[in-house]
Amino acid sequence: MAAEAEEDARRVEAARRRASRRHSDSYGTHDYRSRDVRNLRRRQHQSERVAAKLRERAEDPEELRILVEGAREAAWSDVERNIDRTLRIEAARPDLEPDYDKLREARMQSLRLVDLPRLAAHRRRNAEGASGEQDEPVATDAPARAAGVDLSELE
Repeated sequence: MAAEAEEDARRVEAARRRASRRHSDSYGTHDYRSRDVRNLRRRQHQSERVAAKLRERAEDPEELRILVEGAREAAWSDVERNIDRTLRIEAARPDLEPDYDKLREARMQSLRLVDLPRLAAHRRRNAEGASGEQDEPVATDAPARAAGVDLSELE
């Protein structure tokens, strides 16, 4: 992070030098001109101070330990939230979800119209690829099937 702050300071310094030679109106947010030099100098010094402070803190073992522990706690907190969110979505239980009955029909329709046809197409592509058949499928009047299930029976 200190190296990034130092690189930022160098980038801002180069922009400041270019801006000091430009006296016309700017064309955009990062098109700096001579009137921006003071602000760019301030940003450069701020980046240099941030880099110095980060290097100073990185050399202190206690400070480094606190930083690592804080990062570890934040990461585990993110993992915990993601697991909790996933479980709430994937492990929905009818007794815990008040709108379960209302939304069941929509979920079943989505399963019939989206998921099962997608699964059937995927299995068909895999079967065709495995047997070497790459021709267009032949249209039949037979009902669509997925995993050995007649999809029309689900309606």
